[in-house]
Amino acid sequence: MTRNEFLELLARAKTERLLSSEAEKLFGAAKGKQYSLTLDFISYSSAFGRQIHSDYDNGYKFECATADDLQVVVLFQEKCKEFVDQLRGQTSREILLEVLGYDSLYQKPILGYLVKEFTDQVLTPGPAPAPIPEPIPEPIPEPIPGPDMDTLANSEPHHWTKGSNRIGKHWASGNLQPILDEIQEAHHPPADSKSWGGIRTFVLGALFVMFLIAGAIFFSDFEAKSETARPLTATLTDTRRQQITSRAFDFDFRAAEKSFESGQYAIARWQTLSALDHINFRYSGLSGQENKRLNYRAHNLLGRIYDRVGENYESYRSFHQAKKFYYRQGRIKADPKSPEARSLEEFIDKQLLKLKDQGMGSLIDESKRTLNPVNKKWLDSVIRTAADDSQLTTGPKPLTLVLVQTKEPYSGWVKTFHKTGSIKELTHYAQGQRHGHYRSWKIDGTVASIATYDKGRKTGLNPTFGEIGHADSNSIPMYKNGRLLEAKPPARN
Repeated sequence: MTRNEFLELLARAKTERLLSSEAEKLFGAAKGKQYSLTLDFISYSSAFGRQIHSDYDNGYKFECATADDLQVVVLFQEKCKEFVDQLRGQTSREILLEVLGYDSLYQKPILGYLVKEFTDQVLTPGPAPAPIPEPIPEPIPEPIPGPDMDTLANSEPHHWTKGSNRIGKHWASGNLQPILDEIQEAHHPPADSKSWGGIRTFVLGALFVMFLIAGAIFFSDFEAKSETARPLTATLTDTRRQQITSRAFDFDFRAAEKSFESGQYAIARWQTLSALDHINFRYSGLSGQENKRLNYRAHNLLGRIYDRVGENYESYRSFHQAKKFYYRQGRIKADPKSPEARSLEEFIDKQLLKLKDQGMGSLIDESKRTLNPVNKKWLDSVIRTAADDSQLTTGPKPLTLVLVQTKEPYSGWVKTFHKTGSIKELTHYAQGQRHGHYRSWKIDGTVASIATYDKGRKTGLNPTFGEIGHADSNSIPMYKNGRLLEAKPPARN
């Protein structure tokens, strides 16, 4: 079984939710195979007692995920403790693993870290350690607080014209032995060397010792002064920043939850985005773990807000972000059966089904349960296959379209053109009514507006793009069932 076949097996076990007996049989075929995999190391614990293989008894167990969010358990031997500590919180680390079996209780494959690779890493000389730098805050990931309007707008002009069928363009260690040999010779001259050589060696040694003593005195004094002048202030500053950031986040987030529960979805969105701005500020003072925890809460709420107003594309993106932050929290065990994890998966599945119904099924990667971005390549492919407005006419009901020949309500994509022949509108219909994605272009090919419809009524976000071709993500109008929602938040007291 090749590496790609093994990864396909992981994806199948996740998507098809195989029975334990089926999964054990399938992974039994891969047992003993060795693969080099790139993993995210989410959380670890001590593996007390007997394990699936005696080599890993009383060792360590890591909950990991592949780049495609496929969950695996990796066992480490007891002697790998220091290496295990180094892996905590690492992402995109490639290691060599052996397939040990399948855990039917947690429905995850069990892999073992090969000791040979560990031995090689320990025995291979590395570079001399660098000076210890000043402590810096843990880097904070930059989540997507709201819709990426620049991506959605795809400001590159479209050049579709009526009748056109074109798709737009688009460690090395140095060898120290010679130096060591020279030093050895300098400190141990040949037995027949003259007394002058011994005197010279003594004088040089004395000078060297004096130099070391003077340097030690100087640097100790410097370090003492710097330690009394800097760390306390810096620590207090960081602590104060964290306190201010946490209070600001809680203020806006609690207000957002209250607005959400009262049906003020546009206001709840604005307040949630404000909360995200606080915690993702470069000098927020938050630790990496605290930032991930708060990001999980905020993106989860954003996903629910978009779900309520029928903005399924942005709802999926928010829940997907929440899922990433949830599993990257060091204190959270990556258990897909937990209530939080199951809730996220249910919401994600819901949005994907809705998007299929809205004509955006071609964006969905079924094997990975992921959604590709709306880009020019995808839009061009839809425009190419969409029905021309000349094939349709107005139906008996207001704002409905039927086929000219059959008079049957139309379902699918429809395109219209400017008088110059350039693309003007692209709309998805279901049973004669606007249902799903809508987009319009200016005569020069740049995007004019984007909207979503639900059975003929505008819903979700409705960004418009002015002369500069940019929409402010914080002030985008939001609709629900054809009604514009109040977006002005209440004033702070």
